[in-house]
Amino acid sequence: MQFYQAGNEVAASSRGTGLGLFVSRELVRLLGGPGIEVQSELGAGSTFTFPVTAPEAAPEPEVVSSAAAIPTTESLRVLVAEDNKVDRLVLVRMLKGLGHLALIATDGREAMER
Repeated sequence: MQFYQAGNEVAASSRGTGLGLFVSRELVRLLGGPGIEVQSELGAGSTFTFPVTAPEAAPEPEVVSSAAAIPTTESLRVLVAEDNKVDRLVLVRMLKGLGHLALIATDGREAMER
């Protein structure tokens, strides 16, 4: 399958490259669809539709937070070294929600001093 762009005069007059329907038709064909249908009204525009059959998507696997996967009964002191204020706040709140104490450092140097 090869695509060619129409000349600049066509692109300028139609506000496009002239490839849209051709590319769409080829994609529909590759997906096993019967073709593209068009409904057009002068001055109002056109609607292009096509049916394709797709397999049902598999259900998404359940995601388990790695922090939640580590069982602990004791509160931990966790050093958070993060230069972004918003990211620090998110980390501190996450750790607090898990029952841990966050020690804050705004950069690596400050973290090493702790």
